[in-house]
Amino acid sequence: MQDVAALAAITLVSSLGGSAESLDASMTTILVTSVGGMGMLIGFTWIASRYIVNPALNWSLPIPGMMFIWSLGWCFLFVAIAHGFGLSHEIGAFLAGLSLAQSRFSSELRRRVHPLMNFFVVIFFVVLGIGIKFNLSATMWLQVFTLSACVMLLKCLIIIGVLWKMGRRKEGSILVGMHLAQISEFSLILIALAGRKGLVTQEIQTMVAWTGIITIAISSYGVFFRKTILHWIQNNHRLCELFQWAEPESKSHSPLGETTKNILVIGMNAMGRDIVKQLASRGEMVTAIDSDPVKLKDLPCNTLHGNIHDWDLLDSAGFSKAKMVVSALQIEEANQLLAFRSHAADIPCCVMAPDTLVMPALLELDVSYFMTPFADGIKRQKAELSKRGLLDK
Repeated sequence: MQDVAALAAITLVSSLGGSAESLDASMTTILVTSVGGMGMLIGFTWIASRYIVNPALNWSLPIPGMMFIWSLGWCFLFVAIAHGFGLSHEIGAFLAGLSLAQSRFSSELRRRVHPLMNFFVVIFFVVLGIGIKFNLSATMWLQVFTLSACVMLLKCLIIIGVLWKMGRRKEGSILVGMHLAQISEFSLILIALAGRKGLVTQEIQTMVAWTGIITIAISSYGVFFRKTILHWIQNNHRLCELFQWAEPESKSHSPLGETTKNILVIGMNAMGRDIVKQLASRGEMVTAIDSDPVKLKDLPCNTLHGNIHDWDLLDSAGFSKAKMVVSALQIEEANQLLAFRSHAADIPCCVMAPDTLVMPALLELDVSYFMTPFADGIKRQKAELSKRGLLDK
């Protein structure tokens, strides 16, 4: 809802100008123009996310780097369309990201774009910091700290109360409340856009920017004091009555971070797919991982598309809490990397050993189990030939 409200506000602000003629223009005309353009762009977004994005991303997968380049081109296309409708570039970028997020390749796309996103986030805050004034008056500083305190206190309490009403644990509710006790990045984009349009003064932009810096900094470090905050809330009877919290923690809730462990199977060749099906038939929770999305089709388990060299992929698969890691890959370097990470996380690991020459290096990494299909196949062939009298015992 916050994103929707911010999008509506950005649409309205982008339609206004700083001149007197713009501000005196008919509000009806402004609303019709902005809402009409927004409606057309949202319609195009829905059609594109349904009929264009998935086939295009599927086409780009076999070509290294093409998905990354295509997604950037997609974003620039939406920005250009938004500009053609008289809307702000921010709206085009937002809707482009929304359409990409609806695709079945969104997780893989997010991992590939994440480094570039971090780079531009840094650029955004650097540009924001350049325009911040430090020589504020005492009154302005008082307004900044008052606004920051109101934002943090109200957002934290509202989020904690809502999550608790939804049945979440107290400590988990406080953790989320502390993380989100800050103004949204959309606030900074909105106020910057309003400043470019001449709708707000430089002092207002500076005040909002300082509020963002203070709330983001405090909420980032405030999570370390969540137990202290929980103890304070439990000792405050009025807050306990407000949230309807009982004094003791309910024993029905599971410990923080407790999850059902699953088995990660990497490499969906014939052996990998057979392992997945066998484990799933026994009731195990399995996640299949492969760099080819075609090999992940029709599997009776969760699937992830990507390269195991990408730690974000393994992290999203719950690698650190996995019950076991199984690699059906025949790539020595990849198996050694998985064995090393499994050993570091103290997770049992089973890897494919095409021949006995690769086993010493893997044994040094404390691999728990080996799959030796070629050696086992030769043994079975020799046994069968001996049984038929075609080979001397």
